[in-house]
Amino acid sequence: MLFLIDYDRRAGKIVSMRTFEDSERAEAYRERFTLERTRDREASGHEVVVLEAADEHVIRKTHRRYFAKDLAELATLPTEDNGNGKL
Repeated sequence: MLFLIDYDRRAGKIVSMRTFEDSERAEAYRERFTLERTRDREASGHEVVVLEAADEHVIRKTHRRYFAKDLAELATLPTEDNGNGKL
């Protein structure tokens, strides 16, 4: 599964998140580039990314900063280590 995230760095929050099936990879990247061009013209300070994971739960672990309410919450989130150094 692919996740297209538009993250507002200044506000510290996700503006939008859209999911795509693996078979829609080309569409996900087209959408990303379109959104990036729009954000660049706006000089908005947004970060536009496509992440790949089995499900949303995984990206909420591996990319916590996109989902934290604020920096204080991000600093207090526990990490999970299954013994092989991976979350």
